[in-house]
Amino acid sequence: MSRPKTSGLTPREAEVAGLLVFGLMCRGIAQTLYLEPGTVRLHLTHIRRKLVVHTAAEIIQKVEAL
Repeated sequence: MSRPKTSGLTPREAEVAGLLVFGLMCRGIAQTLYLEPGTVRLHLTHIRRKLVVHTAAEIIQKVEAL
């Protein structure tokens, strides 16, 4: 799976965002990346702040537009 083009995101945040776009939710992302769900939630918080969005759906829309 290729990483989405996401300016300002760390490589791991881009990976999390890509899995979100792929259709995985927090638990699935955590299992795929061998992370704790809390770590994924923290990454999602950072992604929302950097992309200036409020929901997972908005993250998906923004990442797909890049």
